[in-house]
Amino acid sequence: MITAVDSNILIDVLIEDPVWGERSHQTLIQAAAEGALVIHEVVVAEIASCFATQAELKESLDEVPIRIAESSLETAFAAGKAHQEYRRQGGRRERMSGRLHHRGPRKPKR
Repeated sequence: MITAVDSNILIDVLIEDPVWGERSHQTLIQAAAEGALVIHEVVVAEIASCFATQAELKESLDEVPIRIAESSLETAFAAGKAHQEYRRQGGRRERMSGRLHHRGPRKPKR
């Protein structure tokens, strides 16, 4: 099984969130035991603010068996067309990504 990991899980672990950190850490461990972990390049951008340098980010990612999946023009175009269809059918979100940058600890919405 391949698990796509969301930035919220990684941020919970990285900042050692007192509410969600341990649960997110255990979820990550369980997912890694069941198969490959993948993050999208946008997730890397979202978690980058948790690190002072790119080297620190790389070192942290190297500690976890996680692969960074990059978009191709084909997949990015397909995503754009899917969003266009979503909007055509009455979807309300005008943008595909609600937020690309993490600006410090967030309050849990769970």
